[in-house]
Amino acid sequence: MADSQERSNRFRGFTLIELLVVIAIIAILIGLLLPAVQKVREAAARMRCQNNLKQLALAAHNYHSTHGSFPPGLPRILQALQSNAPFDSGGNPNPVPGSGTPAPGEPPLWVVWGNSTSTSNPPRFGTRCYGPSWPLHILAEIEQTPLVARIEPAFLSDGSGGAESNPADNWDGVPQRRPDIDFQSTLSTRILYCPSSAHNPNVHFNNLSLENLMKGNYVGCWGGGTFGSAASFSPTPTSGVFGLVEVAKWPWQLRMGTGRGVKVDQITDGSSNTIMFSEVLPYDVVTLDATSSSPEGRNLDMRGCVLLPAAGGNVFTTLTAPNSSTPDTIISCEPTIPTTDPYRRACVQNQTNGDTFAAARSKHSGGVNAAMADGSVRFFRDTINVTTWQALGTRAGGEVVNFD
Repeated sequence: MADSQERSNRFRGFTLIELLVVIAIIAILIGLLLPAVQKVREAAARMRCQNNLKQLALAAHNYHSTHGSFPPGLPRILQALQSNAPFDSGGNPNPVPGSGTPAPGEPPLWVVWGNSTSTSNPPRFGTRCYGPSWPLHILAEIEQTPLVARIEPAFLSDGSGGAESNPADNWDGVPQRRPDIDFQSTLSTRILYCPSSAHNPNVHFNNLSLENLMKGNYVGCWGGGTFGSAASFSPTPTSGVFGLVEVAKWPWQLRMGTGRGVKVDQITDGSSNTIMFSEVLPYDVVTLDATSSSPEGRNLDMRGCVLLPAAGGNVFTTLTAPNSSTPDTIISCEPTIPTTDPYRRACVQNQTNGDTFAAARSKHSGGVNAAMADGSVRFFRDTINVTTWQALGTRAGGEVVNFD
């Protein structure tokens, strides 16, 4: 009888209550562990983001060492000048500079559009007046030699030596359309992609007579005010490291604006006190139908577009604080973004003047990463004093910056 009782005790299983207690303990442990794992993952993603920005800053400095300046933010042709004729080369890739007819008028310097023929308010007159902006200048410095080899074919892709003069429109190759001049895939999915963002870069932007534009995260600093306040060939109090430079239209090689950007000695506020790069958050919810060249869908939000040098595109301003609750005012806004968007991406559209701006935004907890003009990388809290943040966005504003 004793042996039978001993065997019974030896093989006795868990009771239901005991099992439930064990499950509850395991659930509590998982609940305690999961936030810690998520924090470790985000810390790792934030460090990768900082390294990405560091590499961009080093690339810009290497470009400066080679060409005598940082990359230009937006090479701009004054297309109505006779010296920049012809406006349309008639298929001739090398017309005589100054020959023929120039554009019928000049868009305001803050207008950044596709090759629209509209002359409405604001007048655009075809807007065939842009050269490649900063991401397309540092391809060699970020070890993208195969992409460098695509620059000349991209200029000549319209059959007339780039007469249309708008990389955002003419250089918008994607794997499904003109893959021979696809700069965007590499830039948006690798070089300019923050791992914390986790957005889908294959949801393209479509508006402003532009299409098939892919979106990344890293943007150059245009300045401390609105886009229009720094849209000038001469420095303004709000100008940042990246801005407008005047270039000639012919020969087409001059449209690059190589070596015509800001020089280190023009950053009189001090390179350690001036932001060069930071982050934006693209919106990747599909609101427009898919097409053969945008098979994963499209929307109207242009933030993060790597080829588009407009506020929120591949540049930002420090007018509003990081992750500001003030909606970005940009030239193409997706109206369906809810005001309750957890990353504060609701926006306002303004296409009638240059009073546009886009804040630095990220999914990092409490702030954004930014690379300074001296190559260092810092994390800036959302709670930074706005006046200090605006001063950090300018290169020659004369402000005294107190990081405390």
